[in-house]
Amino acid sequence: MESTCIFSFTATYSVDDGEGTGVDVVITAGSSDDEPCLVNLEFSRTFHPQFYEHDFMQGLMKLLIEYCQPEHGYVASSTYRNAVVLRDEDNQIIVEPVGWFTYVANPHANDLLPADVEREVLPKGGVLISLQQEFPSEDDPAAVAAAIRIRDALQTEDLLRF
Repeated sequence: MESTCIFSFTATYSVDDGEGTGVDVVITAGSSDDEPCLVNLEFSRTFHPQFYEHDFMQGLMKLLIEYCQPEHGYVASSTYRNAVVLRDEDNQIIVEPVGWFTYVANPHANDLLPADVEREVLPKGGVLISLQQEFPSEDDPAAVAAAIRIRDALQTEDLLRF
């Protein structure tokens, strides 16, 4: 006997002190293979200092990837995400953004990335991409351009489409 879940879910874990210095962890999972699991971390520039340490956040992403096994995941501030996301003519987001860290489960992502992009192929075949050592800002043209370059490379084969 086979059973199929007909429901999707989104779990949002939010910590906010009312000062806009919180963090949101959003995990979305679909009811079928064409509705993949996504993991997104978004937090303000003034959230806990440890979240701005490259090695800490890389380790946290690896734990979330291992536990949730998402198709895609990213770490970014909401303002940075808005600076690098791809939108359609109606201003709707059409692909997942590239953040400070970006995860793509499809191992082919490794072949599409420019040679100078820092990445790690994880044991189950997915690719964890690191944009730079420091947390990126939407006010940094080089960081925005680097994310868009990675986004465009991955989009050649729709690896960020949701």
